[in-house]
Amino acid sequence: MQTRSMARNRPNISLEIKEMVSDYIRETAFEKREAADLRPVFEVDIDFDGASRAWHQNKKKLHDCTYKYICVHCSISGRKCCRAPLADSNYCKAHSK
Repeated sequence: MQTRSMARNRPNISLEIKEMVSDYIRETAFEKREAADLRPVFEVDIDFDGASRAWHQNKKKLHDCTYKYICVHCSISGRKCCRAPLADSNYCKAHSK
């Protein structure tokens, strides 16, 4: 451990500390680069528009900007039922049979 009087006798102490810090930064940067080289690279291809459409399929937007689950049954003409589904089901009472 150095005392203040010992540090006064070493005029280049700040220079030594700067060198030690720069050496440490260089070493950690090198280690980070090595670790980055070892990580596997995965291709990420997410279709956010498609995910949004899929999430909205069984929901109806209400006036207060909230959503309500609806029955997912589609008629022959392609229109959705829009009734509230049963608990733990995607279909209303009429279409759960």
